[in-house]
Amino acid sequence: MPLHGKRHVLRAGFMIAMLGVLLSGCSLIAPTTDVVEPVVLPPQLPPTPNTDIRVVVPVTEPHIEETEPPQPPPEPMPIKVAIVLSSRVPAYEDVAVALSEMLDAVEIYDLSDKSLTQKEAFDAIHSSGVQVVVAVGLRAATFTQSITRVPVVFSQVFNDSNLTGENLKGVAAIPPLDMQLRAWRQINPELRNIGAILGEGHQRLIEEAMQAADANDAELHYRLAKSDRETLYLFTRLVPDIDGFWLFPDNRILSSSILREMLAYASRHRIQVAVFNDSLLSLGAAISTTSVNADIAQTIMSVIKNVTSREAESVPVRTPLSQIDVKTNIEFTQSVVKDVSGRSEETL
Repeated sequence: MPLHGKRHVLRAGFMIAMLGVLLSGCSLIAPTTDVVEPVVLPPQLPPTPNTDIRVVVPVTEPHIEETEPPQPPPEPMPIKVAIVLSSRVPAYEDVAVALSEMLDAVEIYDLSDKSLTQKEAFDAIHSSGVQVVVAVGLRAATFTQSITRVPVVFSQVFNDSNLTGENLKGVAAIPPLDMQLRAWRQINPELRNIGAILGEGHQRLIEEAMQAADANDAELHYRLAKSDRETLYLFTRLVPDIDGFWLFPDNRILSSSILREMLAYASRHRIQVAVFNDSLLSLGAAISTTSVNADIAQTIMSVIKNVTSREAESVPVRTPLSQIDVKTNIEFTQSVVKDVSGRSEETL
C-alpha cells in the first residue's frame, strides 16, 4: 500500500478512536433522568428537659440593707463637778454612780464619813475648782446651800421649801403626780375621791395634785397637819369621804408607828393607799409609785448643762422628773376594786 494510503487508514483509525472516547465521556456527564423522592422524617416530640443539667450562676456579693451605724456613747461632759451625798444609802449612791459615768471629772464627798469634817469638806470643795456642786439628800442640800461661788443642784429632797438661793436649783423628789394618778386609775378606774395630808410649805405640790385630779376625773380632798398625831386624826376624819389616799413622804408629820396605824385603818375600811416606798406594800398599801435613779441622774445632768451654758435665772427652780416605777399589791387592789366597783374581774 502506498504511503499516502496508509496515512489515510491511520487517520481514519485515530478519528474513530477519538470519537469513541468522546462518546464515552459524554455518557458519563449526561444528566440522569431518574427522579429522587424526598426523604420524609417521622414527626418528633419536643425534647424533654434534662433535669440533670446544672446551671451555674455567677457568684455575687449578697445585698445588705444599709442601716445606720451604731451611735457611740456620748462623750463625758467636760465639766468638773463635786457630788455631795447625805449618806451612802443605795438611793443616793446609785445616782452618784450614774452621774459619774456622764461626767469627765467628778469628786464625791460623803457627809456620813466621819474621817472628814463638814468644814474640811466645805474647804475642799471651794479649793478644788469645781464648776457645779450636786447635793443628794436633805442633809447634803442644807450643807451646800451656803455655797454661792458656783451653781448648786440638789435632788431627792421632799421638804425643800427652805432651800432657796440665787444659784440653788432643784430636781423634783417624786415623779409627776399626773403620771402617778394615771397609773393608779389603771388599777382602779372607779377612783373618784382622793385624800391627802401634808405639812406646811407644799402649796406648789397641792396645786399640782389638784390639776392631776381634775385631768383624771377625780377630786382632791387635802388637809394640813403639824404633827404625826394630827395626821392620824385628820386621816380618820377623811376616810368616810374618800376611796383613795395619797400618802406623801412628809417625815415632819409622819412616824413609823402612825404610818402603820394609818395603813391598818385604811385596810379595814377598804381604802386604797398610794405610797412612795415599795416596802409599804407589805403593810397593806395598794400601789407604790417611785422615781427611777437613772432618770434622776439624767435630769440632774440636764440642769447642769443648762446652768453652765446660760444664765441660771432661766433654769426652773424645780425641774420635774420624767419616769416612774410602779408596783402594786395585787391581792389588796383586786379585793378593793371588787368592793368599790361591784365587779369581780381582775383590773390589772
